[in-house]
Amino acid sequence: MNKLALALAAAFAASAAMADTVSLKDGDRLTGKIKTIASDGTVTFASKYAGEVKIKQADIVKLETDSDIELQFKSNERDNEKGRVSVSKPGEYTFIPAGGKARKLDLSEVNAVNPDASEWHGSLNVSLTANRGNTYGSSASVNGDVKRRFKYDRVSADGTYYTARSGKSKESSKKTDDRVVVNGQHDHFWLTKLYSYENLKFEHDRMQNLEWRFRLGLGLGYQWLENRKFENFGTVSFSQEFGLALTKERYRLTAHPENTYCSVRYAHHLTWAPVWVSNLSFFHNMEYLVDTDNFTDYQINTDVGAKLALSKAWQLMGKIEWLYNSNPADGLSKGDTRYFLGLGYTF
Repeated sequence: MNKLALALAAAFAASAAMADTVSLKDGDRLTGKIKTIASDGTVTFASKYAGEVKIKQADIVKLETDSDIELQFKSNERDNEKGRVSVSKPGEYTFIPAGGKARKLDLSEVNAVNPDASEWHGSLNVSLTANRGNTYGSSASVNGDVKRRFKYDRVSADGTYYTARSGKSKESSKKTDDRVVVNGQHDHFWLTKLYSYENLKFEHDRMQNLEWRFRLGLGLGYQWLENRKFENFGTVSFSQEFGLALTKERYRLTAHPENTYCSVRYAHHLTWAPVWVSNLSFFHNMEYLVDTDNFTDYQINTDVGAKLALSKAWQLMGKIEWLYNSNPADGLSKGDTRYFLGLGYTF
């Protein structure tokens, strides 16, 4: 029994020795794991008994990490570094890199502490509706996206399919929507916020008599905000892009079925997760393309929507999509508006 007690005591001592420690001004001492250190010095600390807490830098008397942590710097010119962090006096952090000399740590240069491993993230959303009785109608929409963020690169892709039929009966019903859109884009960050991009887009829209449209784009973008947390507002990401796009398309039932043209492209992307609703986020995307040979010939693709996380794996997504073509095929309207509300699986 005495040997067992000694073994348990040794195991407990070893686990405690491997823990990070924080000593506070009021005399409290926490052991656990440092999750993040914000640019203002605030430490997010996870302990077994107190849970996850945020500790202001001014309240910390002493901090020590008993194992290496990884620092990711904002500048793309600096590689990640591993080492230990300590606070020997209030308001001053010291970084001790593995195999190097201790130095003062400027938190304004740090982008993340123990950054998450690069992984693919995405979602698949489905919406179905049906009408039976005096009228016959059915519609289905599938929307999916996937993305991955590396230190210097970002890869993203998304696709949408809309289909719908309506009429007095099943036999007399006609197709009222048949649209496919697939996008893919690669961004390379040359500086902390400045990146170049290449994208490829495919479209098919039977209602607009568009058999196919391929578009290749190149340009520059600026990531003004990337998952930037504002204390009383929430987390915001915002980027803008400017470049050129080469388009080749084919229409049905028109005198000039195929066209090839170059466009000037502007786009912006916005996401916002308000601080007061932890499982809700909003998004907005806008793309404007104008023909370099005729500035009155332009297209606008935009959407606005929201995502509500129902659990870790499931979400409810709703969005409004508006497409505008200043020079549509003969006999067709310039604008199209679509509404989407569906259940999605996230990963």
